Amino acid sequence: MASEWIELLLRVNLALAAGVAVVMALRPLARRYFGARIAYGLWLLPLAAAAMCFAPQRVEHVVLEPVSVPLGQAAPVAIETVAAQPPYLLWAWIAGALLSLIVLALRQARFTLALGRLHKREDLGHHVRGAESCEHGPAVIGVLRPIIITPADFDSRFDAEERRIVLAHERAHMAQGDPWINVLVVLLQCVNWFNPFVHIGARALRVDQELACDAAVLAQSDGIRRRYAEAMLKTHIAASAPIGCAWPPSDLNALKERIAMLKRNLPSRTQTLLGGAAIIVATAGVAAAAWAAQPARIVTTVAAAAPVAAAEAGAMESLEALASLESRSSLKALASLEALASLDDLDVDVDVDIDIDEEDLMSGEARVVRDGVIIRYEDLSPEERAEIRASLEQARAA
Repeated sequence: MASEWIELLLRVNLALAAGVAVVMALRPLARRYFGARIAYGLWLLPLAAAAMCFAPQRVEHVVLEPVSVPLGQAAPVAIETVAAQPPYLLWAWIAGALLSLIVLALRQARFTLALGRLHKREDLGHHVRGAESCEHGPAVIGVLRPIIITPADFDSRFDAEERRIVLAHERAHMAQGDPWINVLVVLLQCVNWFNPFVHIGARALRVDQELACDAAVLAQSDGIRRRYAEAMLKTHIAASAPIGCAWPPSDLNALKERIAMLKRNLPSRTQTLLGGAAIIVATAGVAAAAWAAQPARIVTTVAAAAPVAAAEAGAMESLEALASLESRSSLKALASLEALASLDDLDVDVDVDIDIDEEDLMSGEARVVRDGVIIRYEDLSPEERAEIRASLEQARAA
């Protein structure tokens, strides 16, 4: 069981790492030619790749040829051995995941306590709350019922137009479902705490998330770029929320990138449609590649044995009768001496002690089959008896 979990965890992390690497390579091009919102949509690729690790594996059928074994020997049995993973690897992963969840919960609790007591801001619209702290917000927190948090000095720090822009940006987060996306991202970080690609991708996703919201607001009113940049500089000093939507306060390079995006023209409708189609194709391709990279489930079947010829079946019965002989008098039970000649066609080693003379044959009830006719040995011609004696001598010498 531990080995299965470790194997699944490794497959998921390899898929996530590959998906993040693809997105990191494509996002600058997507942002340039299709806009920030299309670049944000590229983050579906790692999720699709990881989801394929839980899809049913492809089945490969292997047909095994029947194996012929000598009489008295058991058929060989194929035994498959699987290298067991040490159980401490599973416990180490669980311990790391629990520790990451504890750290995340403590950070979120500290952020929530730092907000102070929240009060409604009906003058700013529904789902808007004012905080007692000036260091936190604007931000979106909560998952089931997300709300917008404004700092205590919100009215004095921003003028009316800037307040409208900031609130429009936070509402764009809610419209995109970013609170749910961010919860999924931080949970992936906790579960895959040892994977650096997951943490790099989470940070880059936050940047693309903010750029997508900026593009959504500018699409509503393109003539507010300068005021938007001024409001952005005032909100950048706010502390970030571990679970929520807030701009990281220490990422100055990302701030420059965000302001540079305000100078670019918004993509046309055709560019947006082409970008959306490209994301669908890329996501489907990554998902198919991730599914194909999973180890296949091997199903083995044994082919039916070919029918045994009637002559070979009769020879096999004669062989079994000879192997069970305990005395020379048991030769009376032999139905056909001629069938012994066909034993040479079988790939079977026989070790039978034959000590029979003609007197034994004459005194018994031995029969010989010639061209389908059963003839008593005592009725054979001298030449035929000599032939049988020669066969017995040859068998005795062998």
